[in-house]
Amino acid sequence: MDVENHLYARKDIKQLGIAPMTSMFSCGNNERRYATPIHPQIHDSDRLAMWRGNGEWICRPLNNPQKLQFNAYMDDNPKGFGLLQLDRDFSHYQDVMGWYNKRPSLWVEPRSKWGKGAVNLMEIPTTGETLDNVVCFWQPEKAIKAGDTLAFNYRLYWSAQPPVQSPLARGHGDPYRDGRLSRRLGTGPNITRINGRAVLLLILSAAI
Repeated sequence: MDVENHLYARKDIKQLGIAPMTSMFSCGNNERRYATPIHPQIHDSDRLAMWRGNGEWICRPLNNPQKLQFNAYMDDNPKGFGLLQLDRDFSHYQDVMGWYNKRPSLWVEPRSKWGKGAVNLMEIPTTGETLDNVVCFWQPEKAIKAGDTLAFNYRLYWSAQPPVQSPLARGHGDPYRDGRLSRRLGTGPNITRINGRAVLLLILSAAI
């Protein structure tokens, strides 16, 4: 979807959100408070990915914090950002109602120069899966004054995979479940899959 966003400020704006998106993250590999044996993971997206203006890639795993959490990632003319769902293994969710393994990713690709600003990420505590608790948007660095005219053109992609691929290593798997025996015994192997290859981590002297 192509968006041509033209804004004409009638009054001062303290905080302006461009290309806003919402998602849900209740529990996952890095947040186990609300995980159950039936549904090990519950989320619509598992990470915020950013392709910065200087070509750097940043991947920020999502979280269900115990209190409101807000992060801002400064950038200059970003190449893209989005809330992604990259773990497509049904066994990590085991949900035949929500089908979280089939939830789409949303990627924003600026089609014009956006200048300086920040990708803002807000994570709101939640105890369930029915409310979106993740918010992401672009905020211009320059304060918006009455009479300002702004234009932000961008393209939205909803898909299983984002239209561009990050060179960062991609980790999948559930060390919580795979390492359950090791947690009880205090020693043993824990297997996590990275880019489809099994990496065996031998924990010999301490609990996982």
